[in-house]
Amino acid sequence: MKQAELAMSLADMQEKIDNTVHEATTQFNNMFKATGSDNEQSDLEFAAHSAMVNHLISSSINSKYKKCFDSSKKVLDDVVGQLGTDPNGKAEQTVVLHKSNVFEFYKRQNKDSEQTTVVDLCNALARAGVEKAVVDAAMKQATKPRKGNVYYGVKTIEE
Repeated sequence: MKQAELAMSLADMQEKIDNTVHEATTQFNNMFKATGSDNEQSDLEFAAHSAMVNHLISSSINSKYKKCFDSSKKVLDDVVGQLGTDPNGKAEQTVVLHKSNVFEFYKRQNKDSEQTTVVDLCNALARAGVEKAVVDAAMKQATKPRKGNVYYGVKTIEE
């Protein structure tokens, strides 16, 4: 299969998905009934309804296919390992891990980086002789509040 054929096949699949999403969006948007007394309020209510429909559908698609995508990476690593090839990538390289008569599986890995954890830094400072009170004061000054995660949800209102 040529890359152009694959691209066309995937584009056809995406068009079918887009059509299904459009049908579901239309169905859910057609359920809307305005409560506002003027057009401006009704338009805003519809915009909110439409945004909820979009979130609901997108969330459903993301939930299913994100799991499939993550699972496919794990399965690729597992099966390549079972075939006797090291599934780990190499920093700053593209490595072909397996080829079939149709597809090629490769991994590209960015340059390795470094990371310092706060705990490791505090321990290293303590070993270097920095007083605990100085480290604690610096930690207090460097600590900033962090907003918690926000989760969006849309569900039906039972009638």
